[in-house]
Amino acid sequence: MRISEPKFWWYSNPPFPINCLIFIWSLFLSLIIFFKNFFVKEYSSSIPVVCVGNFVVGGQGKTPFTRLIRRVIESKGLTTGVILRGYGGSNNLTKIITETDLPKEFGDESILHSMDGLTVVSRNRKEAIKILEKTPVNVAILDDGFQNPSIKKDISIVLVDLSKGFGNGSLIPFGPMRESLADGLKRTDLIIFIDSIGEEHISINEIKELWRGPQLTAKYNTVLEDSIKPDVILYSGISNPRKFTKGVADKGFNIIRNFIFHDHEAISEKKARMILDTSHKEDADIVTTDKDYARLKNSPKGSYREKLFLESRVAELEIIIDQDFLLEFLAQTINSGVE
Repeated sequence: MRISEPKFWWYSNPPFPINCLIFIWSLFLSLIIFFKNFFVKEYSSSIPVVCVGNFVVGGQGKTPFTRLIRRVIESKGLTTGVILRGYGGSNNLTKIITETDLPKEFGDESILHSMDGLTVVSRNRKEAIKILEKTPVNVAILDDGFQNPSIKKDISIVLVDLSKGFGNGSLIPFGPMRESLADGLKRTDLIIFIDSIGEEHISINEIKELWRGPQLTAKYNTVLEDSIKPDVILYSGISNPRKFTKGVADKGFNIIRNFIFHDHEAISEKKARMILDTSHKEDADIVTTDKDYARLKNSPKGSYREKLFLESRVAELEIIIDQDFLLEFLAQTINSGVE
């Protein structure tokens, strides 16, 4: 189920009576989470587990950072396997993703991860990690699952977008928080602050005041092919389209039209044709994100979706971060020879 993000989640300062209601709801929800987790038996895997998560609902860049962490670990000669839920996919199977699997069945993010290496999709993370334990994988990486207590994590890395922070600090549905900030910080090993659009939310100050552990700051650099025309048509269905739009604009491209869809939204034939027609009419190249591009993979032959897949150019997202520090942190924490 997709969760829409109301604007008041990020900017609202509700009156006192509403704050009282929010406090009561937060206390009630926290108790539910506590008792729910109390009866879950944590599974301790035979291979180290690295979790990439966040405090709030919605995307904070978990997929690109999971891919980065995979590259960092594998640069030392180790093998990794990624586990994710397959958000947006219709299939409930626990399986290793192959090149013939469809994004509509297993989610666009699983297709991206499978391009990098072994990837398992499952609604049940315990089942998924048991599959990895039967392979030569040295390290398991969870794309999301920070709030899921079913698997013991050796490292929990939390991403915080500087432009969003934790919003108004309230739990769903009054705010974007999946749990209280205090509870989340207790299980955090490393925070990565992401400078996505050059803005900083007011809530960031509170996080920085409370957090005294290791932290890194990361920035994005959008990489585009030199052969792309100066005029471009954009389309994206990601949680924060502003970072994609800004990244392309900062490279000096003239954005003729920007098609923005809901996060994980499937591109219909009608919308694919609209993007193609606009591109041909304006004599502009079509640029999209790697996630949206993966969403079109294995589209029906001769369809507008396939044509859009063939004509789209991908804006690669380069993450600028202290990789030496990240590798050293992983090496010190995982007891698996990551050194």
